[in-house]
Amino acid sequence: MRWRSLWVACWVLLVGQAFAASPAELKGAVAYTEVMNFDYDKDGIVDKVQFWAEFHGRPATGEPDTPSYQPEAGEILFFLYDLERRKKILDWLQFSMAALPPNKPFPMTKIFINNNTAHFEVNGMQYTVKDGGKGYAHDRATANDGLRERQIRLYDGDIFISTGR
Repeated sequence: MRWRSLWVACWVLLVGQAFAASPAELKGAVAYTEVMNFDYDKDGIVDKVQFWAEFHGRPATGEPDTPSYQPEAGEILFFLYDLERRKKILDWLQFSMAALPPNKPFPMTKIFINNNTAHFEVNGMQYTVKDGGKGYAHDRATANDGLRERQIRLYDGDIFISTGR
């Protein structure tokens, strides 16, 4: 009887570890412009492109100064997508939007996830994104520069928010 109790206890411990809580997470990429014509590489050919934002982020977990603590981590990358070549373009002749130069990701800070909604900051801008399910049709995104909040229209992609298990 004792061995069976010990076996059950070990099994419960192993199964519990297998189903241990995974951290909350925000990931995805969305197009925030319509398809436009733009000769981004100055080769004389006007390309069909869209501007996109790709993000990966997770809030901090655990308590600081404890072994289980994981600090927040996240970044957002703005890029141009060439629809005909099906290629992500990071360097589009130093064209810059909202004072964010291409070629490098920007760190996310103050990441907070509640249910299907994530809040975070990038370069002084506050963002709120909502996962509305598969695809982008019901996803929502807003940006706030401290003066006003504006809705960001989405044209493609998907936002995925997990609250962890």
